[in-house]
Order: sequence, then C-alpha cells, then structure tokens
Amino acid sequence: MPPDDLKPNFQVTGHKQWVNWHENFKPQPLKKLIDVWNVRPEESRIEWYNAATKGFQEVIADALRRGDSMRAIGGGWSFSDVTRTDGILLNTRPLNYRFRIDHNQAHPGYGGDASNLAFVQCGISIADLNRYLRNKGKSLKTSGASNGQTIVGAFSTGTHGSALDVGSIQDYVVALHLIVAPERAVWLERASQPVIADTFPSMLGAELIRDDDLFNAALVSFGCFGIIHGVVIEATDLYYLQAYRRLMPLNLNYSRK
Repeated sequence: MPPDDLKPNFQVTGHKQWVNWHENFKPQPLKKLIDVWNVRPEESRIEWYNAATKGFQEVIADALRRGDSMRAIGGGWSFSDVTRTDGILLNTRPLNYRFRIDHNQAHPGYGGDASNLAFVQCGISIADLNRYLRNKGKSLKTSGASNGQTIVGAFSTGTHGSALDVGSIQDYVVALHLIVAPERAVWLERASQPVIADTFPSMLGAELIRDDDLFNAALVSFGCFGIIHGVVIEATDLYYLQAYRRLMPLNLNYSRK
C-alpha cells in the first residue's frame, strides 16, 4: 500500500443512481458511485500516478470479495447505456495527470517523432488535452465537435469521426496501461508498432505485452478489458483549419440534371 501522504482519494458520493450527461436514458440504480481523485491533482508525478494504480487495485480486490460488478466512467457523454452497471461505478473524470515522453523513453524501433508522444491519465478531457498540447506546439490529429469527453471514454466507445487523412480518436492511441486484477497491470502496445522503451512499463509496475490483435481488441472495448488508467497518444504539430462560407440562393423548385 502507498504511504498515507501518497494515497489517492476514493470518495464515496452516496449517490445510488447515475444518468449520463445528456440524460437520454433512465437513471441507473447503483450500489456505489465513487469519485476518484489524485493525491495532488495540480502536479503530475509518476509516484502519484502509481499510487492511483494501487488505489484502483484495492477497490477491485474489495469488489471481488463482495461479489460486486464494477465499471469506470469518464465524462458520461455517451448516448448509450451499454457500459452501465448496477454495482460500483468509478468516476475517473478528476484523473488528469499528463507526462512528456522523452526521446530516451521511446522504443528504438519507433518510427515516429517522440516529441509527438504524450502519456496521459484516463480522466483528462479533450479540452484539457488540447490546452496541454497547444502549449507544446502540438495538436490532436482529430476530434469531435465537442470537447467535454475524457480521452479514454471517447476512444473506448468508438466515438467521433475522422479527418481527410486521419482516422478517428482511437487511431492515434498507441499504448494502453490497463489494470486487470488486484495484483496485475498490463502495458499493451502493438507488436508491429512498438512505441515505448521496454524499461518504461516497469516504472508503473506493469507487465509489457505487445500483440496487435490484443491491442486492437482492447482499444474499443467498452471497458471490458479492465480499467484503462493511462494511454499514450500520438499528436501532431499545431495546425489551423481554414473555413470557407459561400452564400447560396435558396431555391426549393430545383430539379436534378
């Protein structure tokens, strides 16, 4: 267990039901809704990130002892209730740590620019991620029209479209840190695209697995592979979109030629 000064705050809210942001389905009964906070939200450190991992594992162990089902949620922006549970719901929205990947932390076989890599915690919103990347002269490759979703919630549910030469959000996720059991966490990448140095996952107490099929299955998995605690995304250089407007006559009596 982490020392008391490193323990994250798993705050039981007392709520016995939950409904998504858009309130388009009936409230879901729950045993518990737990808000998960980092030990020090204002500063990102690996040891505090690891403390959150231990906290998740303790909650998982307790749920297994009690026979409770458990799910993690992000911004709650999904229109579907496919990931709901009547057991324990973990609100990961406050978890917003972000880390730069140094060149020496990238895998020697990584073919991209390591300065485009960012390791971020599951609850960081698209808005916060945009601000973080902009300060570094970087940008997300694509995203939806809204920015209140969490990064993990957005790609885990396969939401949002693509750009002309870029797939949707999940297509620029290149590594996953999954908590799969009380005593096990996994760092998952594609074997065909190694990204992070082999020594990096050990800093997180995670087992390194590189497997294309397993990575692709876990990427858009609706939370079925465990709790995704952190991800590595591949950004691009900051860019601007040009918008054009053209006035067109309104003519309802037209015919195709």
